[in-house]
Amino acid sequence: MAHDWITDALDPKNDGKFSDKAKRAKMTTLAFAKKVIKKYKGKKNTPAQTKLLRQAVMAKTLIEKVKK
Repeated sequence: MAHDWITDALDPKNDGKFSDKAKRAKMTTLAFAKKVIKKYKGKKNTPAQTKLLRQAVMAKTLIEKVKK
């Protein structure tokens, strides 16, 4: 069986944190991810912003993978 990169990328201690941030913003997870990517991609970011951007990219990737 092929090695699953998704399993390695997901950390159980961070389970649900990005979707909770989306709910606080009153948005779906995908909409919040797109907003974060648009706001922070290609710019100089603080470490917290970089972490949020990485979470957004991962969330968007996984959501789009599931939809296929």
